[in-house]
Amino acid sequence: MEFDAGRYDIAVIGAGHAGIEAGLACARMGLETVVFTINLDAVGNMPCNPAIGGTGKGHLVRELDALGGEMAKAADRSCIQYRMLNLGKGPAVHSLRAQADRRRYQEDMKRTLERQEHLDLKQAMVTQLRLTDGHVSAVVTRLGAVYSVKACVIASGTYLDARVITGDCAYSSGPDGMQAGIGLAEQLAALGLRMRRFKTGTPPRVNRRSIDVTQMELQPGDQHPVPFSFSTETPPENKAVCYLTYTNEKTHEIIKANHDRSPLFNGMIESVGPRYCPSIETKIDRFPDKRIPAQDFVDQVNAAGGFCVACHPFRNNNRGFEDHLWEIQGLHGVEVLNGSTDMEANRKALSICKARNMQMVGASDAHWTSQLGKYATMVPGEPKDLEEFVAALHKGGLKPAIYEEGKGYRIVDTF
Repeated sequence: MEFDAGRYDIAVIGAGHAGIEAGLACARMGLETVVFTINLDAVGNMPCNPAIGGTGKGHLVRELDALGGEMAKAADRSCIQYRMLNLGKGPAVHSLRAQADRRRYQEDMKRTLERQEHLDLKQAMVTQLRLTDGHVSAVVTRLGAVYSVKACVIASGTYLDARVITGDCAYSSGPDGMQAGIGLAEQLAALGLRMRRFKTGTPPRVNRRSIDVTQMELQPGDQHPVPFSFSTETPPENKAVCYLTYTNEKTHEIIKANHDRSPLFNGMIESVGPRYCPSIETKIDRFPDKRIPAQDFVDQVNAAGGFCVACHPFRNNNRGFEDHLWEIQGLHGVEVLNGSTDMEANRKALSICKARNMQMVGASDAHWTSQLGKYATMVPGEPKDLEEFVAALHKGGLKPAIYEEGKGYRIVDTF
């Protein structure tokens, strides 16, 4: 049985990032607004990756902030690690990204909506739109509540007739165990709106206690974090670190061996995904030859007249030659001092470098500004351009050096 549940100027369906901003924008303009969410505890939920910003998206967060949005402010109140991406490129593409305390962000956004004047937050599933003269005049919930409105904003995200696919299993569900939005999608299609299904790949949750982070590469936050919001006066603090790990040939072999079981390639998934959310199967399928054997790469460098150095060969993250350093032919030098590698691994690289009579190289490999210039390589002469620089490298006499505060660089051949 239907019943009159009230009158509003605007109804917003969905309380994710977009729905929150739409609801707040309307209410702050004095419009009586109702925001619907399937679950009140899922306001501002981030079921995939609890991060704010990133390449491209970081710009969008700041644009929302400039327009009076809430996302940047909530991020600065709840994020636990900040990193500015693309610093090796021009300032136009520098992108801020922060890892968020997911629950704190949810609580913050829910509190903001609940305290906003002219805004009511409702837990209900909207299943139908009522139209009058081609315009939305009411929204109807699954329980039969009819809300009269002047306009409606649909910000349903990935919930409309959503499916979850895990391996060989598929079932009707929204993200993170929430209900799928049933019914509304059919009506929208009947109204002539083009409906498309997108897929978003959600990374598996792994028990922190099952991970050996000593085998990974530490990724700390920026030394001087930059806030998202232009109104944030106190700089945010980094309260957590991240760790990087990488695939290798064995990983690729497992993926290739199970290619026919992947929902992306066996017909279970027919939709496309956003550019920033690729699957690992897609990467291996589209770029199977992106990795080439190390010896082939060294041979190509030599054929082009280049100078080939084995960088951080014993860093424990599958990104170095390790003991293959004894086997690879045609190398000119070895990075024996690397600022992001522990000294024991550097000493091992030094030992093999000397045994094979190769050039010794040092580099800070800085991941934040305080590390810049920690280690360096002293090159004989004063090369004026790239051609002269490569020639100087081939000539030999390279020396690794350590920077000492107040004294400058000290050349070393043992440590």
